[in-house]
Amino acid sequence: MKQTSERLGGPTFPEIDPYWNRDFGYGSVDAYEAVKLAQFLAKNPDYTYFDVSIQNHLIEAINSNNSINISGHSWGQMGGIEKVEFRIDSGDWMETSYSSDMSTVGSLEPIDWHIILDPNQLTEGNHQIEVKAISGNSQSLPVIVQVEGFGLSIENSIVTDILISLFSILVLIGVAFLVFRKFRSNSFEEISIIDAELI
Repeated sequence: MKQTSERLGGPTFPEIDPYWNRDFGYGSVDAYEAVKLAQFLAKNPDYTYFDVSIQNHLIEAINSNNSINISGHSWGQMGGIEKVEFRIDSGDWMETSYSSDMSTVGSLEPIDWHIILDPNQLTEGNHQIEVKAISGNSQSLPVIVQVEGFGLSIENSIVTDILISLFSILVLIGVAFLVFRKFRSNSFEEISIIDAELI
């Protein structure tokens, strides 16, 4: 429930944990989000084991100016973070970009990660982005973000491909017509020459 709780108050000891507050703990429980995460984990075999000492949290997800910018931070309470990975709609895992050098991050040191996507490159409709932090053979609970794709670049490339194909077919038909016409005119000349010799 800590992963999905609604934060209340600022952190009491931010150098130890950037969320825990002496008065409110990790905040109030968001039962709906907690159940959604539990159902996701139950259906997804990639999360049969996770380490709760590896923290991974969303800071913000902004969709503006034809760009989706998802940012968050991760840290290990017992050791450092090796990498943060994301995937789109259960696709292949890819590494996020970072605000600082990963080799210098130790225990209790958060690393800021970023994912920048072009909604025009995503197919039209909703897409699920999963983000997880990894330390050794352990992984964090996932951060799950829903984004919308426009599919404009994909449609434009399909339209471009269709237009190029149609143009190529028209050129081939034109060349075939010219060859046929040339062949036919040569046949008529031979026939008229043969007729002239017979008379």
